[in-house]
Amino acid sequence: MICAKCKADIEFDSFFCDQCGVEILICPTCRNPKTGKVCTSDGTKLVTAKDFAAMKNAQSNITSKTEVVPDKPIISTPSQPAPQVTSTQAALSTSGVPELKFVNNSLNLTLKLNHDDIIGRKQGPFTPLLSSYNQLSGKHVQIKYLQGAGWNILDLNSSNGTTYNGKKLEPMLLYPLVNNTKIILANIEFLVQISSEEVDLDKTVRI
Repeated sequence: MICAKCKADIEFDSFFCDQCGVEILICPTCRNPKTGKVCTSDGTKLVTAKDFAAMKNAQSNITSKTEVVPDKPIISTPSQPAPQVTSTQAALSTSGVPELKFVNNSLNLTLKLNHDDIIGRKQGPFTPLLSSYNQLSGKHVQIKYLQGAGWNILDLNSSNGTTYNGKKLEPMLLYPLVNNTKIILANIEFLVQISSEEVDLDKTVRI
């Protein structure tokens, strides 16, 4: 690995450059050492090499997790922005999957969500409802259902961010959703409603 500051050749798993002493910053997307706050190649927020190593460990250990922590990501996928759910995970099963809705009564908005749905101003099944909300990104978030982890949300590098239970979510990380909590997409607040009803995730909601 090459230090982005002094260009010295250093060990790949180093947290600090052993030549100039600077802390190594990594782009989670391209996985290369960089300087500054964001990657000049793809615009991704840089993280320390220590945090990046922790993210990789979290990814390798995710299959052994038995408890979902609402305010922490459960999956980190630096090289694959949208985690793929296989049929063996039964993520698309129509049996026993709870129904998920985002509700804002003051704006008369109810989004009935399915696995892989995108919520955005320009993409996804809800564009007829959301096209006039300029603070919302064209592709703001994506919804995922994972067996054993339930409903999750993925911020798609939105311009104005996603806030869940008062905490701004890191982009391109999956966070679990919990019933009767609040989520803010840009400046639009929704109540998360998860019921015990079964829902057919093979059908796309059209409005």
